[in-house]
Amino acid sequence: MLELNYRVTPDPDVVITELEGKEAVLLHLGTKMYFTLNETGLRIWQMLSSGLTVGEISEIIKPKSCKQGKALLQE
Repeated sequence: MLELNYRVTPDPDVVITELEGKEAVLLHLGTKMYFTLNETGLRIWQMLSSGLTVGEISEIIKPKSCKQGKALLQE
């Protein structure tokens, strides 16, 4: 399991092409395998590329209702 302070970095052999800012295609130049990302996947990929930790990304993408529930539990 990943620790929240862990930084995951994209493989330098992977190139990304964004499609209208809502989807993307990843191509691994070494294996020629490709993957598609939806809007959420693209957002996570961008945050990984910018150097955010797993915990930071988790907090950013966590639904607002989860954050409110956690705050209620802490009161």
